[in-house]
Amino acid sequence: MSIANSAALATMRQRNLATMAAWSLQRHHQRRRWPRRNPGPSLSS
Repeated sequence: MSIANSAALATMRQRNLATMAAWSLQRHHQRRRWPRRNPGPSLSS
């Protein structure tokens, strides 16, 4: 049980890291594209 739990936790953590990396990359791109007047659609979604 604990092994399966740790595995699920590991996968969840990895997925979270992947999403955070993609989000930060997207944010960086958007910040570069729209300088200041537009924060970007990533905030609304």
